[in-house]
Amino acid sequence: MGESNTTVPVQECPTQLPSFNELQACATEDCDGTTASNIKWGVWGEWSSCSRSCDKGVKQRYRDCEGGFPGTGSCVGEQEGFMRCVVVECPLVEVQDEVNWGPWWAWSHCSASCGSATRTRTRVCYSLHYKAAT
Repeated sequence: MGESNTTVPVQECPTQLPSFNELQACATEDCDGTTASNIKWGVWGEWSSCSRSCDKGVKQRYRDCEGGFPGTGSCVGEQEGFMRCVVVECPLVEVQDEVNWGPWWAWSHCSASCGSATRTRTRVCYSLHYKAAT
């Protein structure tokens, strides 16, 4: 069995998943020097079921940023958690294409050290091409 990855246009990726670009508030201090110590991550939610019924899939879970601070309101770190899962091997009897989102790239630097600062991260949509062994 062989497989190859190619980048595809964003419009071809599943729309039920989060988008290819994400924006997040990132400063934890008001510009007058007041620290936002009441901002913290809540507990993680339950893992979702595996995204595929066979072969390699992904489970997701989320957590909320609790507290808040005028002009920022964001926790530092990841809001989403991802874990790979394998249910059972898929019987590969024909060529199969799977279009899906790749992993998130690293967050950009925060646009400012205080106030209403933001940062972004991006990911690419891939087409994974499987071929059955003959």
